[in-house]
Amino acid sequence: MTRSNAFEDDALWQEYGRTEDYLERIDAVQRMLPEDISTLLDVGCGRGDVINALQKNNSDVRAMGMDPFSEALQFVETPSVVASLPHTPFQSRSFDLVICLEVLEHIKESDYQRSLMELQRIAGRYLIIGVPFKENLMHKQAICFDCRKVSHADDHLRCFDEERAAGLFDQFALEQKALIGVRQRREPVFASWLRHNISGVYYKTDIFYCPYCACNVAREIQFQSPLLLRKLTSLLVRVLRRMKPLEPYWWIGLYRRQNA
Repeated sequence: MTRSNAFEDDALWQEYGRTEDYLERIDAVQRMLPEDISTLLDVGCGRGDVINALQKNNSDVRAMGMDPFSEALQFVETPSVVASLPHTPFQSRSFDLVICLEVLEHIKESDYQRSLMELQRIAGRYLIIGVPFKENLMHKQAICFDCRKVSHADDHLRCFDEERAAGLFDQFALEQKALIGVRQRREPVFASWLRHNISGVYYKTDIFYCPYCACNVAREIQFQSPLLLRKLTSLLVRVLRRMKPLEPYWWIGLYRRQNA
């Protein structure tokens, strides 16, 4: 089963986004919603938790969802279309507001800049963008049980700090921002390197789909180093993590078109 096929599983969408921090994300987007809009599009809407809530709370706004997986769209209560970045079936400035949450970190490098341009093209006045905040991509590196290749467990390909998130677009300027979600201490990159290269310990997850060979099992231990060395490494990793501040998981920003 490939990653794409995994998201075509109805059971996954039944349970996706049920945690309290997802509800906090909905509230944050609602607070940011501009008053002078009549249409909006949620790009990568998934099972529609955000757009369904926005439509209920803003009945005068015509909302639409877009996602590459039809299995997810069966839960969406607004009109919807199967599509994905960087290609959308919409004319330029089709929507007053375009929302795109937890999508940009997944887009492959060859499509990334074109996807940013496409979001700007179809958005008339505003964009609301959400991305993981200051993620250490090495922390969730998982190793495939079969081919032994390493990939991010959530298929994240890039990380965002506040400066990078604020400067995503050349036609839109950041107007509001919010940091939300579970507050956690980020594991430093050096600590992740120690786990991988000294202890041989990688991220273990029950939901894993290797992008290289389609295996759906992640191996936690790649190789064994001496027990004492592994214990010392584990202690050092915990110390390094405790030195980091508690930070929210998500960054969400509202952008306004500069020449609107």
